[in-house]
Amino acid sequence: MFYSPELNKSAEARNAMLRELSEAIANEQFMVQYQPKACARTHRLIGLEALVRWRHPRRGILGPEAFVPFAEENGMISAIDDLVLQQVTNDIVTWTDDQLDVVPVSVNVSASQILRTDLVEAMNRLFERSGVNPELLRFELTESVLRAEYGETREALAELRKAGVQVWLNDFGTGYSTMGMLNEFPLDGLCIAREFVGALDRKRSFAIVKSIVNLAHNLEVGVGAIGVETEDQLRLLKAIGCDSVQGGYYGAPMDAVSVRKYFLDDRKQTVTGILRALPAIND
Repeated sequence: MFYSPELNKSAEARNAMLRELSEAIANEQFMVQYQPKACARTHRLIGLEALVRWRHPRRGILGPEAFVPFAEENGMISAIDDLVLQQVTNDIVTWTDDQLDVVPVSVNVSASQILRTDLVEAMNRLFERSGVNPELLRFELTESVLRAEYGETREALAELRKAGVQVWLNDFGTGYSTMGMLNEFPLDGLCIAREFVGALDRKRSFAIVKSIVNLAHNLEVGVGAIGVETEDQLRLLKAIGCDSVQGGYYGAPMDAVSVRKYFLDDRKQTVTGILRALPAIND
């Protein structure tokens, strides 16, 4: 074996990230932004997705790709999930207290969170303490989460749905899901991956997306598309019957204060939600 300076650098960087993440969790340096989910047919707001960000003291605002994989690898993701859930429920309470028409909020959760033995009890305590209606919260999981401890995951999802929380499968089609998994797991909807949405102008991608939409409808669950950036993509998704859409076409993610302002503005508008005014899209 030979010594390499790169090994020291890698170890130092890893240790630094561990320290910084621990401090971030202790000091609650994470923030939540919200991206709108709209009905593909009417453009009305039907939901929000909570997106975690890290207010790094030196590097500025960091997206989840900069820290979530590391947090998952080192067992810190559950603590981050808890902080996000607490922030989301606090925001829902604030919006509800202001008598706004609050829509369901989707939260991305990790395998370690789903496999917590006290997950359902913890969620029930959260709902009881905050007064938040469980129907206003939606858990979104990746396909890799479903594959972790198959039986335990299925039981946990069933208990969550009994408590009133919807469960959706995120980035559908990019992982290792099978028809058997769709048959076994209790799900309320499928989210089509942005990779397929971004290539809708290609015949194969369009066929895949159309098949996913038809599959969801035949299973009697919802279906949404993420990463919608253009009106052409929206037209195609509407044409094949996709239920909901989200992405840059409707605007960038925003903080809770901005969401509240849009909710307040909505009282004076005919179009529901925080979406910008859009021209009618004919069938």
